[in-house]
Amino acid sequence: MLPWVKVEGIILWAVAMSTALLSGMRRREIIRAALPGLLVFTAWQLFLRGMHTVASPDNVPVTLENFFGRVHRTGPIAALLFLRLSDWSRWSILWPLAAAALLSLACRHDRRALPLAVAIVLPIAIYCGSYIFSAWPQLSVHVNTSLPRLLIHVSLPALLAIVLAVPEPAGKK
Repeated sequence: MLPWVKVEGIILWAVAMSTALLSGMRRREIIRAALPGLLVFTAWQLFLRGMHTVASPDNVPVTLENFFGRVHRTGPIAALLFLRLSDWSRWSILWPLAAAALLSLACRHDRRALPLAVAIVLPIAIYCGSYIFSAWPQLSVHVNTSLPRLLIHVSLPALLAIVLAVPEPAGKK
């Protein structure tokens, strides 16, 4: 349950709901799928407020002023993302294969390509965007200590994309 009450959990929940919308689920099914996550997140927020917890010191407040004052971090964040995704000792060829798989699915006009791309790209973009607001004195330390853990969540849809991109043998169709 912990991933669903932390900030990255709500990000994953929002991405899951986005992919549900893109995959053509009916509104009633989406609402039914969204309710448990919304209830857990809301209950957790109410609990935190009731306990008068202090906000995490890891980030500065999300404001336009802070964004524009820190937007210069996007280049270093992108470079660090590239380094993390190309860490062969940790990921081997997962991320290049996932990119090739998404391209293959898109070229075959597979309807699963867009929801999978959203499930992979959107959380990575949100996670990286959140580093713009990092309060850590050394941005690279923050990214290098947290991004590999956050990429684990995204590796599962990446693996699914790879599996779905492998064509069926000719005799199986």
